[in-house]
Amino acid sequence: MAKIESAKQFSDKLRGIKVSATALRENIQSLIEYGLEQYRDHNGNATPLTELLTVIHDVKTVSSKTIKLYIGAHANVAWQKNKATGKMRFVKAGKDVKVTMPDKVWWAHEAVKQQDAKPDFVDPIAKVKATFGQLADALEAGKVHPERAPLVKEMVEALDKFLRMESLAKADLKTPAAIQA
Repeated sequence: MAKIESAKQFSDKLRGIKVSATALRENIQSLIEYGLEQYRDHNGNATPLTELLTVIHDVKTVSSKTIKLYIGAHANVAWQKNKATGKMRFVKAGKDVKVTMPDKVWWAHEAVKQQDAKPDFVDPIAKVKATFGQLADALEAGKVHPERAPLVKEMVEALDKFLRMESLAKADLKTPAAIQA
């Protein structure tokens, strides 16, 4: 990587980033549309979509989760592990191929905007459930340091008891009003 020696080089590189980023977004859009057409026209052939997502994941320039959401919003595909190779891939979800060609680009699509949106509230019960699951899995897999295992076991039992409380079972925990009540 060459060191920038002047303000002009800096400006040139900065301008280059904008041009290349714009080209990258547009190229990804074209590749997605091609992949959707292949999926639609070739009875669920999702290979081009899988290859695109794999490359995006490998280069780490664009969020593969964003692209996966966008593709999923336009085709009945599922992201699953290939049992033979152990690699992830898109597969047809359902009997029939269903594709809706995009009318908006991937970076302006609602599914992407919703993914990027921060919630207005925190669901503490969801956080506790996630922690409970992680601790229980770690304990079961033997991934807890032996000195900490008894404490973690107590924590898992306490969290399990907490999560089984009748008032939690009845609560609608998906709305801010329910959380505040």
